[in-house]
Amino acid sequence: MTNRIFQLCVDLLLWLARLLDTSYEAINVWIFCVIWPLITLLLIAVVVWQCFIIRKLKGTTDHG
Repeated sequence: MTNRIFQLCVDLLLWLARLLDTSYEAINVWIFCVIWPLITLLLIAVVVWQCFIIRKLKGTTDHG
């Protein structure tokens, strides 16, 4: 099962490489060294922003 999933991922990367007229290695670098870290940083920023908003909302509610 794991081998099949791995092979499907490799096939997808090879297909993308052909589609974008580049190499398998370049697609790998773009996905795992550029796109994935950027998405991770974006998600961390969203979590921090949401925590800030939650704290702000908790501070503005009337508890009495």
